[in-house]
Amino acid sequence: MAGLPALHKTESAFKAGTTVTDDPEEESKQRAFKGILNKLTPDNFERLNQQLLDVGITEAKTLIGLIAQVFDKALFEPHFCELYSQLCFVLQKRLPEFDDPESAQEEGKQKRKLNFRRLLLNKCQEEFEKGDAAMNAVAEREAKKGQGGEEEEQDEDDKDDDKADEAVGADKDKDKQPAAADKPAGENNGAQLEEGEIPPPPPTAKQLRDAAAAEKRAKRLADAAAAAEELKARRRALGNIQYIGQLYRFGMLTENIMHSCIQRLLQDDQNPRAEDIECLCKLLSTVGQQLETPQVKGKAGMSQQQLADLERAAAGNGRKLMDAYFERIKRLSQNDKLESRLRFMLLDVVEQRSRGWETRRKKEGPKKIEDVHREAQREAANVARRDERGGRGGPPDRMGGRDRGGPGGYSSGPPDGGRSAGPALLRR
Repeated sequence: MAGLPALHKTESAFKAGTTVTDDPEEESKQRAFKGILNKLTPDNFERLNQQLLDVGITEAKTLIGLIAQVFDKALFEPHFCELYSQLCFVLQKRLPEFDDPESAQEEGKQKRKLNFRRLLLNKCQEEFEKGDAAMNAVAEREAKKGQGGEEEEQDEDDKDDDKADEAVGADKDKDKQPAAADKPAGENNGAQLEEGEIPPPPPTAKQLRDAAAAEKRAKRLADAAAAAEELKARRRALGNIQYIGQLYRFGMLTENIMHSCIQRLLQDDQNPRAEDIECLCKLLSTVGQQLETPQVKGKAGMSQQQLADLERAAAGNGRKLMDAYFERIKRLSQNDKLESRLRFMLLDVVEQRSRGWETRRKKEGPKKIEDVHREAQREAANVARRDERGGRGGPPDRMGGRDRGGPGGYSSGPPDGGRSAGPALLRR
């Protein structure tokens, strides 16, 4: 159109189909993985699982990128954690081994191999240590803030007031001072001024207040950004623990790894971190039953009696370890330094174990469409049944009996018109 300026085109403008890495083929594969994982549900699990394999996983770096994407999805979508664990269980059976690109070839020896399970274990350990380091950094920052935060804030307020007072005094004395042009060069604020140069005026009180307000605003924004990062780290740590538990349930991780995680979370029983308590409760509620009664794989040539003896020994060892864990958990639940929320979480896990690891409420997870329809039909049938009973005898009151009308209730008072109500109550 005439009269309008031409559009400015930048050198780094986005163009569809362009790549941002030196390996466009690998970038295209990772983008395809992301699109498939975004659509993963229980209904299309088999189909999309095959699509992941059809993309073409022919190198170790492609497999590493896929595992990283699955981890990110599982950690930030804990609702689908079990589904992603099932995906790993299926993929590790169907993917081959690859040469480790970082290992050096030694003469007379084969190059180190990488498979899905080994890479998954490395990722689990990396995420666990990363979450632990992030929580340590948060604890150190909060400790420093608690020690000197109030004093620093008071000092800053005093400095701001002093600056404002100085500026006000400078404004009042401004007329008493000789003009800058009457002063010899070099006498203004100790700076060397050229002949005829006018020195900058001193900052006014309003300028100092605005600068102090801008500094406080920047500090609040920095604190908000740190809090957001802390929340992200906590969510990732909790999601990682839940995902580790689900991987163990599918046989991808061993009991020794689970016990190492639990022992690390129970390391400090005097002043533990809140994140460690939450992760511990989440992990035990997920894998506690399997750890207490571990499954034993028999060996070739082993008799039934030997297998039974091995299972009893493993169960006894599992119960012994769990008893030691829960002794410490009970002590933690009585620690007054912990928040009430954390103490109740610990007590819930103790109660769950006493009930045979049965949860109070059924855990909701992703469902197939047919399961959703089946539950909807069941709920509709229950509602119709309650309505039918209500039509015959009226709905139950809050105390569990009948309000009015119907069997067991009074539509217009007792049968005798209320004449025997008083004596009956007195006889009671």
